[in-house]
Amino acid sequence: MTRGTTGIPLSVANRKRLTTARKACNLTQAELAARVGIKQNTLCEIELGHKRPSSKVLSAWVASLDLEASTTQKVTIRRKRKVVT
Repeated sequence: MTRGTTGIPLSVANRKRLTTARKACNLTQAELAARVGIKQNTLCEIELGHKRPSSKVLSAWVASLDLEASTTQKVTIRRKRKVVT
């Protein structure tokens, strides 16, 4: 995780989706950071748009919140669809 242009750029909308999903799961930044394997202040910086997550961090983050992300051309984060049988 570094400052600047390295990492995966997240739009404001995607950052809001991640923050909203974290809050909907009743997780603090510290709790989610522990699940993802990063420090709480790093997670905060990503949510604020000051840092960009690596693909590994983003993958762990969306998996921890039961979301999915596609990265063709740009990142799109959405809720996973539940299959009902």
